Amino acid sequence: MAGLLCILIMCPFGIPLFVGIYMLVMYEQNLFTWFAALLTWKPLIATPLVLVTGSYIANRHHYPDTGYSVFEAVVIMSPAILITLGLITIFRDLVFRSNVRWSAWSLLALDMVRWGNTFVLFAIPDTFDLGIALIIMAIGIFGPTLFAIIAAYEAMALEDVDKHKKKKKRRPTVEPPYTS
Repeated sequence: MAGLLCILIMCPFGIPLFVGIYMLVMYEQNLFTWFAALLTWKPLIATPLVLVTGSYIANRHHYPDTGYSVFEAVVIMSPAILITLGLITIFRDLVFRSNVRWSAWSLLALDMVRWGNTFVLFAIPDTFDLGIALIIMAIGIFGPTLFAIIAAYEAMALEDVDKHKKKKKRRPTVEPPYTS
């Protein structure tokens, strides 16, 4: 039981926390590293807010056979959407105008997969097929860890590209011509 509890806490919360800290400590401090680290930490903030919102809606009215309505599922996942939109607003130059915007958009696309997983988790009926429900829950548990690994890889790859560009820009010193 303790091993299962460790997996349920460490995978969605502990590993992304450590990977985000690692990115900020070990990689070059740039906007993309901050963006990737904050998106990696987003489940630490969004998950409790989503659970509180879902609990509030469930206490108001819940239909056991049909699950939440589409509107209720969107309201439940709204904290995650609002945090992502806030990060896009803060890092808008990185997302829309920089030379690393494709890496930023790939992380945003993976974040939208997390949104979709949350939506499906709350929008499906409670009497849904157990196999599909287990797959959705596994994505919810292991998704943040996978996202953290991909974000760290993207930050590391961009750091290597930046180092290569800096190395390439160095000009060799030119010796003055010898005169006799």
